[in-house]
Amino acid sequence: MNREQTKILKYPGGKTGSSYQIPDCVTDISVLAFSDSTALTALVVGDGNPVYASENGFLLSKDKKILFRSVL
Repeated sequence: MNREQTKILKYPGGKTGSSYQIPDCVTDISVLAFSDSTALTALVVGDGNPVYASENGFLLSKDKKILFRSVL
């Protein structure tokens, strides 16, 4: 995360959890933020996030028209 806690820069590749809850304060995610996270099978976004949404583990735009990331 950046200093302001608004951008995910890099998810630790060695983490073993299968899902990650993206905080509501995150409004930007680096393109390669999840590139080394082989254990992830789901990204979860709360309803309070103004930019992102999730469905079935996929990271989507809030209006669900743009797919940003699939961890499958």
